[in-house]
Amino acid sequence: MILGALTIAFHFDVILQQIALKYFPMVTIGDNPVVQKELEKLSGNTLSPAPVIGSRAPDFVGISNWINSKPLNLEQLYGKVILVDFWTYSCINCVRTLPYLKEWYKKYADKGFIIVGVHTPEFEFEKDFNNVKDAVKRFDLLYPIALDNNYSTWRNFHNRYWPAHFIIDQNGIVQYMHFGEGEYITTENKIRSLLNLSPVIKEEEKVKPEFRQTPETYLGFLRAQNYIPQISLKKNETAEYAYQNGFSNDQVGLKGTWFVSGEYIKSQSNDATLSISFLANRVYLVMESENPATISILLDEKPLQKKYFTTDMNDKGQVLVKGSRMYDILDLKGDVGRHILTLQVPKNVLLYVFTFGSETK
Repeated sequence: MILGALTIAFHFDVILQQIALKYFPMVTIGDNPVVQKELEKLSGNTLSPAPVIGSRAPDFVGISNWINSKPLNLEQLYGKVILVDFWTYSCINCVRTLPYLKEWYKKYADKGFIIVGVHTPEFEFEKDFNNVKDAVKRFDLLYPIALDNNYSTWRNFHNRYWPAHFIIDQNGIVQYMHFGEGEYITTENKIRSLLNLSPVIKEEEKVKPEFRQTPETYLGFLRAQNYIPQISLKKNETAEYAYQNGFSNDQVGLKGTWFVSGEYIKSQSNDATLSISFLANRVYLVMESENPATISILLDEKPLQKKYFTTDMNDKGQVLVKGSRMYDILDLKGDVGRHILTLQVPKNVLLYVFTFGSETK
């Protein structure tokens, strides 16, 4: 019972689910009925039954703030087709779905359709109202956004994924569910069907890379699994690191002085560096800095070519970090291959997680 309480208090249930899904795709912690019963009891909430097609949808509960809307409940939205989108603003998979959501909202809002974005944070900084508000403005999201900082609505929907889409009809009945990216045509046609519109016919967009790209790579010790073997992380301590060259695929190395917490690593010297062996077309990194900071990038120990610059870089190819969000740090423009990426990180910058993509512009 004590372990269960700690699991909920620190969201370790979410962390365990992510680890389980990464290595055992058919296993999820919340699917165990005994564990689920204990989670419900310890959380002090009686959860709705897990959504299935044809069942009544769960409601929005435990929302700390709303953006673009007054507080809403499901009953207030009866009469509309509702898409509930579980997302978080530093998740690249979520960000890649936003253009589709925005297009659907623009096309169908005046026809009886609404989106409710349930922002459920992965990292502590994503609980900050102003950070989320800035992200909503940056992504130009006009539909209601609910801040689910305590995972209450997440649990009420029995959700385990970012992103997750639930489509609910005009009577509050779940008609469609999809987890992750993709199936955009199927999703839009479900919306159109419930609005009594004819289906759209398009070729489904490919979202999976044609090569085995580097997986999501966390840097804080709670989920760190890709550091080179000779690195022994000093948990919640400041320490000197000095990896030797010779990376295996997808491994991470540190040099210089770093503080390693459960969620992030924090540079403690202006000569600190991080290197990672990766295979992908795009590289993103969730970072945080209270004061503006400039990070220099090397690719295979050479300055980055201008053709690989991103919109988060200055004219020297340096990433400009200010605030807490996901930064676009490399775009290989289709020149995919195995590379070593090195970041020269000034003092007091926090690094959370690398994510990778195959998309090209």
